[in-house]
Amino acid sequence: ASGINAEYGDHELVMRLCAALDGPIALTSANKSNCPNSSNIEAFQEIWSDLDLIVDGGLLSSETGSTVVEITDTEFTVIRQGRDYEKTVKLLSKELKMNRSGT
Repeated sequence: ASGINAEYGDHELVMRLCAALDGPIALTSANKSNCPNSSNIEAFQEIWSDLDLIVDGGLLSSETGSTVVEITDTEFTVIRQGRDYEKTVKLLSKELKMNRSGT
């Protein structure tokens, strides 16, 4: 089965940027793998030279990482429990009628 990994943020600046571009934006986290989440742009200053664009939306209100799920066909697996965990599981299992694997 094929799968997709996606993240949906609710930061006003990102939502407005997506609306202006009329589509999603492909991005990566500002932190390196297995490093703490960044709550402001100064937190990842050492990698600025590796980035094509930095948008400073100010101090983030939460340092909790996003919930990450893997979705394949009609089931999903929670890879990382984080922000909006309950909302994400409810959407996938109850509203979209997907099965949760590993439970």
